[in-house]
Amino acid sequence: MSVLTQQPGKELFPEIAWSKPENKALAGHLLIIGGNKHSIQAPVEAYNYADIAGAGTITVALPDATKKMLPPGAPNLEFGGSNPSGSFSQQAHELLSGLLRASDATLFCGDLGRNSETAIVLERLLEQSGLIICTKDSVDYFVNAPELILNRENTVIVASFAQIQKLAKNSQFFEPLLFSDSALVLANKLAKLTVTLGAHIIFEKNCTIFLASRGEVIVTNFKTSFSKWRTKLASEVAVWTMQNKNNVFKASATAIAHLTI
Repeated sequence: MSVLTQQPGKELFPEIAWSKPENKALAGHLLIIGGNKHSIQAPVEAYNYADIAGAGTITVALPDATKKMLPPGAPNLEFGGSNPSGSFSQQAHELLSGLLRASDATLFCGDLGRNSETAIVLERLLEQSGLIICTKDSVDYFVNAPELILNRENTVIVASFAQIQKLAKNSQFFEPLLFSDSALVLANKLAKLTVTLGAHIIFEKNCTIFLASRGEVIVTNFKTSFSKWRTKLASEVAVWTMQNKNNVFKASATAIAHLTI
């Protein structure tokens, strides 16, 4: 177990930045899943952030109840079945499963709403192999069954501190993660929490972003407060990690170092 400190704009692993593809054809295919009939803000923002971050190809999958919210002929869109609440229904699973298999990484970007059918769809998608990044309300779907996401390999969770607290508590981790914890105390707890987990965990607390995986923790202090960072960072993490699948931890750390708010 170890705790490292990283400065914004000064990545710990420069080889990751050096190897970033310059040719879009080699820059990976990202699938973004999210949205409901009440909001498509998260998938729209995720698409824009991922495009700027250098994704090669991006496909956005939305519930078909959102079609009326989009201009006719909008490119790179796929529509899955939706339920009466306007979220993904179980009928969407076959489409989403095929899209996931055809992609280099998948981002559950949020705005999914709260629905039992959508929960089943997400759980079934997690059963497949492949790199998956979860953020915003997609994380909430696993709070009561944290093992489904925490134990999964090739998974990055970009969450609020409150969400991570709930995941840790419901996984019966023996030490509570507290708002009063100092950065060092929290980092040491994260090292213990993640030593046997498959997923990578990212969250922000007091202007500091924590990255933890397999007992290794990287702490990046931005020294200034920011909000609405999760969609941006999750999208950038998705791009960096899909372009460095053998170094998900280092790629995630590099995405954090390059984050600008």
